[in-house]
Amino acid sequence: MQEQPRAQADRQNRLRSVYIEHRERSLVNRQSDLSGNQSADAQNEKDLIFRQLKEIEAFKAKIDELLAERWGRQKHHPPAEKEDDPLRGA
Repeated sequence: MQEQPRAQADRQNRLRSVYIEHRERSLVNRQSDLSGNQSADAQNEKDLIFRQLKEIEAFKAKIDELLAERWGRQKHHPPAEKEDDPLRGA
């Protein structure tokens, strides 16, 4: 059964607002924990956290872009689905 576009958008929004925000908060907290540690291991972990936060930022922007593209400016009237839409259910 094909998923309704609104349910799919809700799932994407939930992914962004719940999972991604939680992961981002965890990384920021860990980064804060490491702030006074200058060991090589800590520096490597800080670099990894920095890269992950940048990836999350890009991912959030992509989700926002997909939601805006799917729903346009009209929240209650989604645009017509495209045949090559990767978010379209099978």
